[in-house]
Amino acid sequence: MDTERLFYRINGLFCLGMAANFLWSAGWFGGRALESFSEKELEPLLRQLAGGGSHLLMLVSDLPALLMISLMLAFYLYLHRRARYLSLLALLSGVLLSGMLLLRQISEHQLIAVALRYVATTEYTARGELFQEARHLLDLHLLHGLLVNRASIVAYALYGFLFQKSRSLLEVLLGYLFLLSAILLLIAQVMAPWGSALDLSKAAGFPAFAFILAAAVLLRARSGEE
Repeated sequence: MDTERLFYRINGLFCLGMAANFLWSAGWFGGRALESFSEKELEPLLRQLAGGGSHLLMLVSDLPALLMISLMLAFYLYLHRRARYLSLLALLSGVLLSGMLLLRQISEHQLIAVALRYVATTEYTARGELFQEARHLLDLHLLHGLLVNRASIVAYALYGFLFQKSRSLLEVLLGYLFLLSAILLLIAQVMAPWGSALDLSKAAGFPAFAFILAAAVLLRARSGEE
C-alpha cells in the first residue's frame, strides 16, 4: 500500500471519529451542547465544568483542530484534479474552519479554568469577579461556535459541489449530503434569532452522516484518483 492510499485510509477512520463527535456534541445521543445560559443557569454550569462536565464540549475537546486540517488535506488531495482552483478554495475554507475550532477550544479551556477557580474560592468578591469573567468567556465561546458554523457552511458547500461532480454514485450522494448540511446550517443560522423551532445544535449534527459516507469514500480510495 502506498503512502497516499494509507493517508486516505487513516483519514477515513478520522471521518468516523468526527461523525461520532458531531452526533454526540449536537445532543443526538442525549448530550447537551452549550447554548445561551441565563445568569441563574451559569453557576450550575460552572460547577459542572469544574467537575469534569460530562459531554458539554466533546467536539472540540476530543477532536483537535489538527484532525480537521488532516481531513481537509485528504479531501483536497482526492479532489484537486477535478477542479484545481475550486478545490484549493475549499481547502482554504477548511483550514479557516480548523482555525475557528482551535479558537473555540482555547475559549473552552479558559472557561474550565475559571470554573475551577470559581468553585475553589469562598470569598464573595472574588466569586463575583470570576462569575463576570465566566459570563464573558461563555459569550466568547458561543461567538466562536457561531463562526465555526458559518465557516462550516462555506466548506461543506464547496466540498459538496466538488464531490457531486463525480461519476460515482457514492460520491454524488456524499456531495448532496454536504450540500444539504450547508443548507440546514444556513437555515438554522437565519431562523435562530426569531426563535425558530429548528434547533441549531441538532442541525450541526447532520454533517455526521456526510462524514460517515466520506469515510467509505476515503477507505476505498486509490492513489491518483480522478
